[in-house]
Amino acid sequence: MNYKVCIIGHITRDHVRIGDRSWTAPGGTAYYLSIALHSLGVEPIVITKLKKEDRYLLSDLEERGIEVIAEYTKHTTTFENVYIDGKRLQRVISISSPFTAKDIDGIDADLFYLGSLTRNDLEEDLLSRLRNRFTAIDAQGMLRKVDGGRIDLERMENPDKLSCVDIIKLNERESIALAGKTDLIGAIRAIKLFGLEEIVITLGENGSVIHANGKTYRIPPFKTKVVDPTGCGDTYMAGYIYKRLRTKDYNEIGIFSSAVASIKLSKRGPFTGSERDVESFINSSGKGRKAW
Repeated sequence: MNYKVCIIGHITRDHVRIGDRSWTAPGGTAYYLSIALHSLGVEPIVITKLKKEDRYLLSDLEERGIEVIAEYTKHTTTFENVYIDGKRLQRVISISSPFTAKDIDGIDADLFYLGSLTRNDLEEDLLSRLRNRFTAIDAQGMLRKVDGGRIDLERMENPDKLSCVDIIKLNERESIALAGKTDLIGAIRAIKLFGLEEIVITLGENGSVIHANGKTYRIPPFKTKVVDPTGCGDTYMAGYIYKRLRTKDYNEIGIFSSAVASIKLSKRGPFTGSERDVESFINSSGKGRKAW
């Protein structure tokens, strides 16, 4: 069956603490990305793995009519996220089973999105199967070394295997770790040598950078109150995919993506607005477009 977007990633159990507020909620790239895409009018299918008793973590998706293929495994990927002065301290409690090529048997999609959370999430055969398909990846998990629950960024041994994807998403620290460089422009140049031509780097309060078609675009941030930053990068990519499936105007794509992420940042939980809400937010902010 053909789908617009197939998202492959673990729906997680997240323990979140910001200041004196704390809560437990579903999370993970697949969670935030799928709900935001659905809200924008793009119907995804989600392939995930979790413990049977944690099936309730999928209720937000299923109540919205998002199709989910869930395999029951021994563990649910579980994170503890503590935010201090805008920075996230993250710890892994448990990790679910990896995804393989078999998981996408019979699935066709305009875009496959790999939401890796730890370096063991994606098997080599899955990456090989997707080599000739339009594929995007959040590469954060490929760089995460988990030791006793602590997460450290560590450069990949074989970054060339990422050449099978068309779009790569990283934050600034991840891009520098992947490239082995100390500056953003140097990192972009190094990542291009791995065979990657479309590079998205989120910079938090400093906006984002998109490199595509040989040009680098600096996308300015929107100012908004910070309520819940968990999943903002995934929400940014929902806006990116939504626009990217319609245009290759990367200034327009970046501004829209930044706005979607900013709206989500100001509210707890996933983005549930519409395209009209995003355009209204952009217009009310008077945000112009500029590029490097």
